Amino acid sequence: MKNWSDARSLSIPRGLSVGTIVLLLGVLSSPAWAIEGLPGSTWGSLSQDADNVEGPGAIGYLNQGVDWTTLPGGVVLNTFAEFRYRIRGGNKTYYNAYGPALGLELRKWSFHLGMDYYWQRFPELDESSNRLRYYLSWYYDWDLKR
Repeated sequence: MKNWSDARSLSIPRGLSVGTIVLLLGVLSSPAWAIEGLPGSTWGSLSQDADNVEGPGAIGYLNQGVDWTTLPGGVVLNTFAEFRYRIRGGNKTYYNAYGPALGLELRKWSFHLGMDYYWQRFPELDESSNRLRYYLSWYYDWDLKR
C-alpha cells in the first residue's frame, strides 16, 4: 500500500497510456456516439451490532454513469464514476475505507460484465490501495405473492 499523500497513489493502471485515453475520448465524443442515457444509482446500509463490538456502521456507494450506445443484441456500453465508502465506530483500523472508482461495463437485462479501478483510502492507517477488478454481477427481485 502507498501513502495517500503520495501523488503516485492516484496513478493510472499499467498499459493505459495517455494516448489511449485521448483516442478513446475522441472516439466516444464523436457525433456517431450520441449519449443514450445518464443512469445513476446509490446503495447504502446503516447498522448497529447488539454486542457493540463493531459499533455503528455505514457502507455504500454513489454512482453516475454514461450509456454511450446499444450494441447488437441489446447490450449497453456504459462507463461510470463512483464514490465508495465503508465506516464503523469500533475495530475500524483495517475496515474504514473510502475513495473514487472509474469503470466500464456491458449491461444486458439484470447482468453487468465489466471492470473498475478503485483508489481506496484507509484513513486510520493513512494508506491507500489501488485495485483493478473484473466482475460479473446481477440483480433480480421478485414477489412470490404476485
